Amino acid sequence: EDGDAAGAEQIQQGSVNVATTLPEAENGVVTLTQDVKVTSLDANKTYDLKGHKLILDLSSNAPSIVVGENSTLTIKDSSVVAPNKGGTLELTGTENAFINPQKGGTVNVENVTVTCTGSAFFPQGDAAAVNITNCDVIAKNYGVATNAAKVDNYGVKINLKDSTFKGDDSNYD
Repeated sequence: EDGDAAGAEQIQQGSVNVATTLPEAENGVVTLTQDVKVTSLDANKTYDLKGHKLILDLSSNAPSIVVGENSTLTIKDSSVVAPNKGGTLELTGTENAFINPQKGGTVNVENVTVTCTGSAFFPQGDAAAVNITNCDVIAKNYGVATNAAKVDNYGVKINLKDSTFKGDDSNYD
């Protein structure tokens, strides 16, 4: 098996066939060979989009992706070099938070376009980290948000480098 989604279940999305099963990880890296639509991600893997679209659909009450202590979720595109963007991470199906690093969890996103129907990244807890590098993030609510109302949420680490962020909902200007 070469690790691609060939033969995997497919759905029709517009005029494009989209796989519903991710390729197998090799050494902790899931490399896309076509567009894929899923309802969850492994919070301790790297997803290399390689110019493709990864659609995370949290409709039907699917939970946010929680990245727990000592876990690292990386979404990148190694097929391009900055300032170019490669594939797209499409977060759809809810207006809530999609990717939620908790105390000691880390999310890295690099060289991709992120579109989101809610809040894309919501670090929560001491040393929860979000690192966004060379990305365009377009979110209905917030690209990156946190809540410092409780001491438990102090100490989050948010690093935004060479990226653009746009909210597209007038309620959140």
